[in-house]
Amino acid sequence: MKTLTNKPLPTGICGYTHTGPSNLLTELFILTFPHSQCTHVGSYIIRLLMHYALNIPDKGGLGLRRVQ
Repeated sequence: MKTLTNKPLPTGICGYTHTGPSNLLTELFILTFPHSQCTHVGSYIIRLLMHYALNIPDKGGLGLRRVQ
C-alpha cells in the first residue's frame, strides 16, 4: 500500500520470541496495522516465518521442531 506521496507504508511488525535452541521451539508474534488487516498480508507473514523456523539449517532455516 502506498500513500499519496507514493511512499510505501509499513504493514506491521513480526518476529520470533521465546526461542530456545535447547528445546527447539519458538513463538511467533505478529502485529498488522489497520490498513493491512483483512488482507492476505497476515497469512503470508505467518507462512514465511514458519517456513524459515522449521526448515533445516542446510536449506537456510533455523531447524526448529515446534512453532507456537
